Amino acid sequence: MGTSTPPRRVRAYLTGALELVRESALFSDAVDWAAVRRDAEAVLSRARNYADTHAFLAEVLSRAGGRHSRLTPPRGTRSGPGGGGGRTGRAGGEGVRGTGAAAQPMLPTGRVVRSVGYVRLPGLPGGRRLARRYTATGGELLDGLASARPVGWILDLRSNGGGNMWPMLAVVAPLLDEGPVGRFVRADGGSEVWALEHGRVLLDSTRMARSLSSTGGPRDVPLAVLTSKGTASAGEAVAVACRGEPVVRFLGTPTADFTTGNLTRVLRDGTRLHITSAHYADRTGRLIVGPLAVDETVGDSDPRAAVRAALTWIHRRCDG
Repeated sequence: MGTSTPPRRVRAYLTGALELVRESALFSDAVDWAAVRRDAEAVLSRARNYADTHAFLAEVLSRAGGRHSRLTPPRGTRSGPGGGGGRTGRAGGEGVRGTGAAAQPMLPTGRVVRSVGYVRLPGLPGGRRLARRYTATGGELLDGLASARPVGWILDLRSNGGGNMWPMLAVVAPLLDEGPVGRFVRADGGSEVWALEHGRVLLDSTRMARSLSSTGGPRDVPLAVLTSKGTASAGEAVAVACRGEPVVRFLGTPTADFTTGNLTRVLRDGTRLHITSAHYADRTGRLIVGPLAVDETVGDSDPRAAVRAALTWIHRRCDG
């Protein structure tokens, strides 16, 4: 049952959380907030503690923020239906797949294949320490591959289920043009721009990450981006950032359709509200609604098929 909390504190907790959702959620205007407040009174009449409000909060969050929104209760707290989860991060930096407690962190890997640099960029669900390791590993990888002077690049996002998008963009920054590469667009039309500038990854004017690669690399070589249903959230943000490159082609299958950015708000008991607050848009400002399409469909029954198709396209571009 959990410990009892003074009713006035539970009321302040729930009303404050609902206000956060109302102010920030992407689809807030579609919700009948007068009805939500009435339903909240019924919940408060039964609630003995903060956890007793979580199921209701999660349900409202889902309605106002869509399927990318989620409530994560504090560790050791039991919540009603809809209160589970394990996703953290600020806008655009959420994952949609959990990792087991014993799982080893996945870091960028790659190799040179037929004179082409191949980079596999996995999801990044960890905190700051892992983010630094991820960025450093990616920087060393890009420098090593670039030393072979590849004629093109393959960026494999098929297993990138999300996490912190900023270190991911820092790793791939040497492969992309500088300047705006995407943006978050809120329901009110306001936006925040993702940009690359001298190795820095910016959200408007705020530095979010920095590339640790010394590779300046040619910007006009072919770039093949591999996606699948396993490409989600922050993984999709990286794919969006690749749109508009001089010579780019997307291969594989469409992405998972989590092309929205989240804000994380922490409540007084440690509960996190991951509130979907913005759509993604590409560098031209074109809104992304739904999964990201591909230029060439390559089924996933053979994981190597998309790599082979990408190699074929790159070499044809170079030979042409």
